[in-house]
Amino acid sequence: MFLKLFLVVIISFSALSKELNVPLQFVQELKLGNNLKAMGLKVSLNTETYRIIKSEVGDKKAKEILLIELNKSINKYQKEWDKNLSSAYDEVFKDNELKSILELKQKSPYAKKFIESQRKVGESMQNRSGDLLNKVVAEAIKNAFSKVVKKGS
Repeated sequence: MFLKLFLVVIISFSALSKELNVPLQFVQELKLGNNLKAMGLKVSLNTETYRIIKSEVGDKKAKEILLIELNKSINKYQKEWDKNLSSAYDEVFKDNELKSILELKQKSPYAKKFIESQRKVGESMQNRSGDLLNKVVAEAIKNAFSKVVKKGS
């Protein structure tokens, strides 16, 4: 009996600690990590490999292929991106501040701090996730290129 109760407490505590990751909850509920796609696309479009793809299949088809591959890559790495972003917010905000912004949005007393801290959070995120962004882009571009090469062969 004691063992069952102990296990229930441990499992409940584990579930509760996951729910209490306020910065991650903040990032996910406000969909703050959704910028990965736009950033990945911007970087991808400026690569030499993308220019080669575009020269082979045209701009419209190249973007279509790239977006398909970028979405696949993002699906693999979005959780890691969100985790890094939540860590960047965690450096700047206390849990109660994030909860307030999450619940009250612009009416939160911390809304101004949220706006003013974007540069600091962005710099932290760049340091944390620059390599991850490059990985997402490299994987997507490589896969897009291989589709074009296979079709052209």
